[in-house]
Amino acid sequence: MSFSTTVYLTLNDGNKSALTAIREEVAAYLTENALSQDVLKDVEQAFDTHGSPGPVMFSLEPWSVIALFTFVAEHIPSLSFDVKGVGDLGPGDIWTREFVNGVAVFEAGPFEEKIYC
Repeated sequence: MSFSTTVYLTLNDGNKSALTAIREEVAAYLTENALSQDVLKDVEQAFDTHGSPGPVMFSLEPWSVIALFTFVAEHIPSLSFDVKGVGDLGPGDIWTREFVNGVAVFEAGPFEEKIYC
């Protein structure tokens, strides 16, 4: 499992400025989970780049990134967004989630096993 994840976020509905309303809750979540407060800047950057999608590098393994965006979705159910992650271990080190009304309505990965043809 990789320990850095490139994240692509697409905001489908809602106002990204809603993230500022839960900034303190996200900071507390990071502290409770022993994650760097720098990750908050990564989350904010991911939402800021929704107009022209661009990658944001998170120095976290995939499950921590997924849990973080799940937390954001649950706390701002007015946002609907897709988030995709690509790790540094090759083409199978990918995952995606689609959040609508605070819940994941689609999820795939990260994939633990390699499939060889």
